[in-house]
Amino acid sequence: MKKKSNLASNRDNLVTFNYTPEAIRTITYAMLNAKTLEGFAGLLRKYCPKRCNQVFTELIKNLLITSDINHDTKTSLNREKLVSLLTNYVGNTILYNNEMAELCWQPLHDVDIDILENIVGKDEFKKIEQENLGKLVLHCYRTLNKNNNNGYGNYNPCMHYLFKFTGYRDHKNTRKKFTWKNKIISVLNEWI
Repeated sequence: MKKKSNLASNRDNLVTFNYTPEAIRTITYAMLNAKTLEGFAGLLRKYCPKRCNQVFTELIKNLLITSDINHDTKTSLNREKLVSLLTNYVGNTILYNNEMAELCWQPLHDVDIDILENIVGKDEFKKIEQENLGKLVLHCYRTLNKNNNNGYGNYNPCMHYLFKFTGYRDHKNTRKKFTWKNKIISVLNEWI
């Protein structure tokens, strides 16, 4: 008797894509020119299911460049796209509803936080940062995007190497490493 494959229930096994430079440009162009946030969210979920691949990096670079130039309808939509990445919400809907739902997005080292703050707006940026404090965030690896000896890097992060978010300008690895033991202790402290 053949063993049933779990392929249909595991989306990661279904979506395979060859990230050629031309494909990255095409997908990024489609995301940048999405007319609605819902369309943007759908493309983002399909091509960047873990917020960490070449398409996502190229998307962020282009959102920061095009939004920084001037303030028209297109750049205000790009601003809303950046806000949805920072908050993990598109309107009242969760942007990422997979394993990334519990994690907030920490921009990589090559993202200029000052430009991001200017585009989003200083007050709204600080408000989002305050709301994200204490949430879990993935470890930011070196900027080179080369995997380490264990095979992990910015495009293939270890989903168990988590930290508590302490701020967007905090890229040092001085953050307190998240462990389930620390989580249980913090929950017990809240009950007491």
